[in-house]
Amino acid sequence: MAIRQRTASPVTTGPKLIAWVAAQARKGATVVGVCDGVWVLARAGLLEGREATGHWYSFDDLRKAYPKTQWLRNKRYVADGKVVTTTGVTATIPVSFALVEAIEGRENGFRRADRDLGAPADGIPGPLTRRATPSFHSC
Repeated sequence: MAIRQRTASPVTTGPKLIAWVAAQARKGATVVGVCDGVWVLARAGLLEGREATGHWYSFDDLRKAYPKTQWLRNKRYVADGKVVTTTGVTATIPVSFALVEAIEGRENGFRRADRDLGAPADGIPGPLTRRATPSFHSC
């Protein structure tokens, strides 16, 4: 059986995209890399010296290519300052509510989760629990 090797997509390696993402981060934007979008953040130099996660399929390649990043397994997303990385698209729901919490405050985050998910925020595994720390954190 042949082992499939990953090749870099022109979309994630384009110098214009990488420069744009880096410029947004320098302006103070919160940047989010979803799934293999973490490659863009890594190539922009935004993950060096930070904790991050990525899709399981790329995890070993990411660790080898970017050894100055502390790659964390078994986290749906990792927020290190204003740089957020996720394992995949299924992590976008909890990370989206965590972003709402970071921008609008905890109570608005809880209300939005209650309304949009139809369940009390305390029942959501991940960032929105009454026991959570008040700051944007990793899940």
